[in-house]
Amino acid sequence: MTLQQLVYFTAVYRHGSFTNAANELYISQSSLSKQIISLEKELGAELFVRTTRNIHLSEIGERLLPHASRMVEEYVEIMRCAEQAQQNKKCLIQLGGVPVLSIYGITEAILQFETLHPELHVEVMETKSVDILNRLSAHTLDIGIMRLSLPLEWDSNSLLVIPLVDDQQVLVTPSDHPLAKRDRIFLSEAAGDVFVQLNSDPLVAAYHVHQVESQLPDTSLHLSKMKMDSIKQCILQKGWVSLMMEQVAQAIFLPETHIIPLEDPLRLTLCAVLRREEPRAACQALVRFLTARFVGKTSFDQHF
Repeated sequence: MTLQQLVYFTAVYRHGSFTNAANELYISQSSLSKQIISLEKELGAELFVRTTRNIHLSEIGERLLPHASRMVEEYVEIMRCAEQAQQNKKCLIQLGGVPVLSIYGITEAILQFETLHPELHVEVMETKSVDILNRLSAHTLDIGIMRLSLPLEWDSNSLLVIPLVDDQQVLVTPSDHPLAKRDRIFLSEAAGDVFVQLNSDPLVAAYHVHQVESQLPDTSLHLSKMKMDSIKQCILQKGWVSLMMEQVAQAIFLPETHIIPLEDPLRLTLCAVLRREEPRAACQALVRFLTARFVGKTSFDQHF
């Protein structure tokens, strides 16, 4: 017995005719008759009483009908749920971003995108850069938003990287720091200072640490997983300094601290990252919206 045979059985009952049921099912009448006969042989009883004028359920057919109808209805519901889930998947964009999206205007842009496309929903998860890359590889994210040093120093054959917003490194100091009076400094001039660097995102922290260790090899350096506000307190109360990206520093550390631009600073670019395989139409729409929204914010080619 197959589910298809039960579908055929209930269709013949509803129409009271093999011909009309076959038309609904888009099969030939002979194929339909063969399936019903096969079902009757398996059950060992006729399901319909056939006359030259009409067809109606036999006693066993009447007893079987409620069970068959229920199974067919459940099958139809399963298919409906599966189709709805697939439709929801097409409408859902899973985006993973580093926890500075609002600082760079990404959060506001996503909300605008959802307003323009009410049929689409962007589910945002903030996490570390490495986790974003791993989730993209595992197909549990559609789009990643992360800061990268361009051009990339690692193989990105499996990924599409679309630049959005450039940012540059600055030195954050106490307001009364001796270097605070300068318009711009070389990082090497901070020799003797104690550096505290946020390590909540190791990939981004590695960029800053490399700068300190390569230009100030004897400098005291603290890697911390503290919150930004705690880093600020270390700067204010202990007189320490920290390398930050300029837009992050302006959003979080002003006006209590001082921000000093650097000569030849490290530059990072906030990028949208996708798997190189053909992205879904919804994902393409979001990335195109973001590149249009942030046009002129990066010196790199935004072609997608």
